[in-house]
Amino acid sequence: MPHGGRRPGAGRPRKSPPRSSLDTTILRGISEATDRSVDELVSLGPRCLLDLIRHRGLERLVEIEDKPEASLLDFLKTVTLPPDLPTEPTTEPQVEVILNNDLSVNGIRYGPGRCEVPLGMKAGLEHLDRQAEQGRRMSPVWQDQLFARCP
Repeated sequence: MPHGGRRPGAGRPRKSPPRSSLDTTILRGISEATDRSVDELVSLGPRCLLDLIRHRGLERLVEIEDKPEASLLDFLKTVTLPPDLPTEPTTEPQVEVILNNDLSVNGIRYGPGRCEVPLGMKAGLEHLDRQAEQGRRMSPVWQDQLFARCP
């Protein structure tokens, strides 16, 4: 083969051996139970096999090979996903904040005065309040009004 040439057969997809009907039935059953595609399950196969060997040892492989097909299919009928347990919404503790300015965060208005806010928002609201106060003080309109009041 000359330099830079292409090896015959390079780049073609590998042909995988056909699956047995039992394997196909098992993969389809697990796919329906877990909402994963058959291809995803096939790609998980080597990792699951490694995990099985790690936790149960190589002897477990011999036991799996010797199991009758009927018992595997019976077990497959019982496989279901565990039900989704309802989760309680986590409530963040509320703290009281005193704001000098009228602020709006995500369309919710806060201040002026005392208001109850979640603990995680307290520091951000106080920072926004300080920024608003500093911006008001630096405003030329506010400075003109201040000097107009002073004799």
